[in-house]
Amino acid sequence: GTDVDAEATDRDGASARRKPVVVVVEPETPGNVGTIARAMKNFGLDDLKLVNPPELAEDGEAYGFAGHAREDVLPNADEVTFEEVVANYHTVGTTAITGEDDQSHERFPFKTPVELKESLATVDAPTAIVFGREGRGLNNEELSRLDEVCSIPADDDYPVLNLGQAATVLLYELRDLTVGETQLPDTAVTRAPEADVERFHGFFE
Repeated sequence: GTDVDAEATDRDGASARRKPVVVVVEPETPGNVGTIARAMKNFGLDDLKLVNPPELAEDGEAYGFAGHAREDVLPNADEVTFEEVVANYHTVGTTAITGEDDQSHERFPFKTPVELKESLATVDAPTAIVFGREGRGLNNEELSRLDEVCSIPADDDYPVLNLGQAATVLLYELRDLTVGETQLPDTAVTRAPEADVERFHGFFE
């Protein structure tokens, strides 16, 4: 089971069920884990779960890239299995596609981040946003076991967003589900990721 049911409401009074957990499957680079933790901190998420992660040394890249998330999100991350995630959460996989190869995927068509936000608003269950490996993402067998799949449309000439960019864009789009109306951003943490958001947000407007 999960510990989600044991959680009370969060500080803004919203249901803890409505705040997704973030799962990264077999991340290869500690720095990317730190970048994702930082994006989570920016947009009101704090529950990070890692499937077969690399070592995350406190004096290494993960903590160096995590900003203020090194104080809570990153040290509190749980190591889990893919099977545990599928069994305990309403799962959303993330994948990159282009107009040339999208129909070769197991779960075509995919939802855009905006469509995903609308869908998740109606889900009354613990939800997990699942990111794949840097080099090859989630494979078709993994995608087939998830409840929904989301892709971030990008230009066909250079369609690949790195893991940190993808997390920042997607969590930005889901911010209405995760950030209270009165919650002020930590400007020291937010400034750099917002530049990523502005650069990539236009790809799916």
